[in-house]
Amino acid sequence: MQAEVAYRWWGGKVRSRGRRSRGLRNLALVIAAVLSLPMVAVVVLALNSESQAWAHLTQTVLPLWTLNTALLALGVAGGVLLLGVPPAWLVTRYRFPLRGLLEVTLVLPLAVPPYIAALALSWLLDGAGPIQNALRRIFQLHGEVLPPLHSLGGAVCLLSLALYPYVYLLARKAFLGQGRNTLEVAQCLGASPWSLFWKVALPIARPALVAGVALALMETLAEYGALELLGVQTWTTAIFRAWFGFGDLTAAARLSCLLLLVVALLMASEKLAQPQRLVAGRASKAPNAIGLSNSKAYAAAAICALPPLLGFVLPALTLLWLAWRTGLNDPLVIENLLPAARTSATLGLAATLLILPPALLIAYALRSGAASAVPDPLAFWRGATQVTPQSGDPLGRLAARVVSLGYATPGAVIAIGVIAVFVGLDHILLWFGWDSQISWLTLSVVGLLFAYLVRFSTIALETIDAGLVRIRPSLDDAARGLGRTEFQTLLSVHLPILLPSLLTAALIVFVEVLKELPATLLIRPFGVETLAVQAWSLADDERLADAALPALLIVATGLLPIALLMRITRKHLS
Repeated sequence: MQAEVAYRWWGGKVRSRGRRSRGLRNLALVIAAVLSLPMVAVVVLALNSESQAWAHLTQTVLPLWTLNTALLALGVAGGVLLLGVPPAWLVTRYRFPLRGLLEVTLVLPLAVPPYIAALALSWLLDGAGPIQNALRRIFQLHGEVLPPLHSLGGAVCLLSLALYPYVYLLARKAFLGQGRNTLEVAQCLGASPWSLFWKVALPIARPALVAGVALALMETLAEYGALELLGVQTWTTAIFRAWFGFGDLTAAARLSCLLLLVVALLMASEKLAQPQRLVAGRASKAPNAIGLSNSKAYAAAAICALPPLLGFVLPALTLLWLAWRTGLNDPLVIENLLPAARTSATLGLAATLLILPPALLIAYALRSGAASAVPDPLAFWRGATQVTPQSGDPLGRLAARVVSLGYATPGAVIAIGVIAVFVGLDHILLWFGWDSQISWLTLSVVGLLFAYLVRFSTIALETIDAGLVRIRPSLDDAARGLGRTEFQTLLSVHLPILLPSLLTAALIVFVEVLKELPATLLIRPFGVETLAVQAWSLADDERLADAALPALLIVATGLLPIALLMRITRKHLS
């Protein structure tokens, strides 16, 4: 206030914060509207167009695809709870050998995309693979010794191993947040270790578990590569069949609407659980770890070691072996790898540069209106322990929520929406008398980058918002008192402080673009091949050994944000 008075005394003009922030808010709304176009286009196309293939699909295969999708979701929900909750409780409550190492390695499966894990385990566990052959020799058996991986049950196991870290991270945070006092009171009342977990810790952590399962199911619904490799037909694989097989964009849009409806329900459940989960915080010190006897300590270590062993170590070692045995000794594989790596790096860099500015503007617009109001489905990336204050501007909150829809929406749905947007623009221009062919942008780098922008803006927005929350409002007030505009304040004051958050957002977006498969497969221009597309295409052609090297590069790159994640979670939760 004193700075504003002094500035007015010298003849300066100070505009109100609300009036100045309105321009940024309107810009945020425009960006959000552009990013929502693919989802809107999918709904409009599904409702207002006729489809010749839709009747055939509904009468023949759609019931089976629906049943497979439901069973897959139920199986993965149970699997991620089984694999994620017990290790989270053990590493927060007890001391046992290798506890610190296992606490880190339990997150490593996030670095292995499910289609990469399916590639590696298909070679390892195939009927003619090394494990089945070894078991047949040892037990003198014939035929298939293990249950088939290429089945619905195999898909449930594989996706559970790949996605359980979502539940593990949130459950671990919830158990740490319960504090020492709550558990000590329960023990004083005679609760056994099992009762302490089942009747006290687990009910308190239920909102976090709901959120973790919701996130895992969103990823399950978005998965295409692994399910196609394993031969499991769901709504996501059906979108590809409707577009590539039948050439029917309307049928693909209607299937996409079914996925959007389920995703909306999952987001609603996550949102309902979020306030309870995040506001709880840590009322007291974290509980002291209890030492275990030798047998129980080794059993706890085995329980915590099994998920990362099957979800990360086994696929990674398999890829290393295949790459060493075949990929590194074949000049043709290396020659084909380099263009794909260059394309992936170029697309990742271009998408990162495209995504960061609008994400920064939206996050800053929300800060200028009041406090940040970004929905927090990705809070586990930064180890948030408190919910950010709600903005007083409902339009600002709306812009943030619209942008957050992109990451929750499956890549295949976004790709169909992007195609529908450009085709719709062609029709609109033709209606005005302009003979345009803007739809060619659909299957171009422009369409692909637009899909990445819609899909991954939430990640950048969430990470930048986490950095802005840590900047004190007094800096804004001081800059405003000196007559700086909001853009001048952003450039001269906030950007230097936000540099670590911007670099973190750039790293995560780059890696996510590198791993993205469904949208890239649907939209990529002819002849454009990324590492993800190359690995999946070679695996789909049953050239698993040749696919190992690009898959290994994707896994190695995916370890970078995992290392960053563990550094952040250790800082906030330990």
